[in-house]
Amino acid sequence: MVRAELAGRDGARLTVIRLWPSEPLLPGTMRQRLFVEAEWEGELPPGPYTLDLWNAEGERSVTLQDVIFP
Repeated sequence: MVRAELAGRDGARLTVIRLWPSEPLLPGTMRQRLFVEAEWEGELPPGPYTLDLWNAEGERSVTLQDVIFP
């Protein structure tokens, strides 16, 4: 199982509800899709956000910066 966290520049942390796929991403693959479902009560703080992903062992495996929502 992979764990994720979305954090805004102002320190706002969105609650990640679901990741798909839930299994680890394949190493060495040039392109992969990852869908993150998150929720926030009230008005969404302005982005961009940072997405941190951890592997099943709890080690941080990747950080994606400048994530923007439509």
